[in-house]
Amino acid sequence: MGPVHSLDALNLAGLRRRDAGDAAGAARLFEEALRHDAAFEAARRNLGNLRFLAGELEAAAGVLEAAPGPLSAELRVCLARVRVAQGRPGEALGLLEGLSLGGSPEGLSVLGQARRVLGDPLGAAAAFAAVARLCPDQAGVGSTALMSLQSCPGITPEALLEAHRAWARRHLPDQQVQPPGARRLPRRGPLRLGFVSPDLRDHPVGWLVVGTLEALRRAGHEVVLASDTRREDALTARFRRLASVWIDARPLSDEGLAEALAARELHVLFDLAGHTRDGRPALFARRLAPVQATWLGYVGTTGVPGVDVLVADDVHAPPHLDACCTERILRLPGGYAAWTPPPAAPAVGPLPALRRGHLSFGVLANPSKVHPELLRRWLRVLRAVPESRLLLAYTGFDDPLHRRRLDLLCAELGVAPERVTLGGGLPHAAHLARYGEVDVALDTSPYSGGVTTLEALWMGVPTLTMPGRTFASRHAAAHQSRVGLQDWTVPDEAALMARARELSLRLRELARLRHTLRERVRRSPLCDTARLAQALVHGLRDLV
Repeated sequence: MGPVHSLDALNLAGLRRRDAGDAAGAARLFEEALRHDAAFEAARRNLGNLRFLAGELEAAAGVLEAAPGPLSAELRVCLARVRVAQGRPGEALGLLEGLSLGGSPEGLSVLGQARRVLGDPLGAAAAFAAVARLCPDQAGVGSTALMSLQSCPGITPEALLEAHRAWARRHLPDQQVQPPGARRLPRRGPLRLGFVSPDLRDHPVGWLVVGTLEALRRAGHEVVLASDTRREDALTARFRRLASVWIDARPLSDEGLAEALAARELHVLFDLAGHTRDGRPALFARRLAPVQATWLGYVGTTGVPGVDVLVADDVHAPPHLDACCTERILRLPGGYAAWTPPPAAPAVGPLPALRRGHLSFGVLANPSKVHPELLRRWLRVLRAVPESRLLLAYTGFDDPLHRRRLDLLCAELGVAPERVTLGGGLPHAAHLARYGEVDVALDTSPYSGGVTTLEALWMGVPTLTMPGRTFASRHAAAHQSRVGLQDWTVPDEAALMARARELSLRLRELARLRHTLRERVRRSPLCDTARLAQALVHGLRDLV
């Protein structure tokens, strides 16, 4: 066997090891191939992707950058994907520049990811839609396109409904969608409840659901958890402990997972992911329980005919959304989520404005939610409140391209660029500590801050929010209504400016509110997991 065939054999053996779950063995084989020939691109690409999937971003970048000579188009795409994950989307766009991506699903997907993190939801949506056209049979690609629509300015519930129905028509053939079963639940006694999620870990969904599942167990209900979690952590261990039954779903196909869930004879099966990454919305076209519901992990309708119920509340789901969902809406009193606050959160500090003499606004949210139209709104807030400042901080915000684009918007609106500070990613406790520099948070739109708003409240910082008509736009309004902050929800931009100016004149009142918020959240429905567990069970029994 010649050397080329030997290298191919090593690479093929590495792929087999990888597919068998032996990442370390696969890496050794790819590395051996590269020792024989550093220019062997297939092994380099496979080793880089292996490191990327393991979360070893610096190692992945090192493998790809070590290729001799100029990087090929495929290696540039791979490295661009790593750069996006590292919070360096501007570099990712530079790597993709000049490449012909029209026929490359992977390249277009990375382009969409980079555009999303750079606050270009319309460009991201266009890239993801192009991927979906190239891969019409891949439901997950279509789900990514749906998720990207949620952040697009001007998106309507009606447009979202049609897009989700179109996804279902394409990916759920009629013979796969099974009719409802006997939907009546036992009027009393324990229920068997199943939950499917890739996010049973240190993730917003994990912290929104873990306490309620523990409360359901304490109330005597059976909790079956099917976990698609890629990398388990301490919170995953907590989920394992509370589960009546734990199903490791990662190695299972939809058919295999359907069999495992059907065998449990569940009363209700919950989808905690919808069209988010690693979700399995098509699984719910099967009738695996008499009642199937979507809850917490997705923002509004899934479009899946087999999902009977959308768990929500009256603020997240005003009456007009009834006609914009394929599911029946269950509106829980007191809110649809009960959050477990971060155990390592620092103490609430004094109001910065009392020391500085001016308001400091803050957005500590994913930049994928921050588009130019929104930045213009916030710069108009700065213009309306003299001497005020704005902090934008999260992984990716420190990319130089963000700074350049922001400076152009500052020049357009006549705002001094030094009034806006950009910060990158930090460990979670340090990220929360940044609220010590913020007086008032500003909400993102049309994708409002969910756990972002809860964390801000926990750190003593209320959020000014301007909700729209979509489910995703109403998180902050819903959560803050549970602690009596309805007056922080405004109907339009004029009211937003007026409220911001008013707050700048009421610093002592703002300081008093800051030091009461954590306890108000702790005592509110936002943290009352026993209340939510009871409301969820009662609501489902009454609805069906």
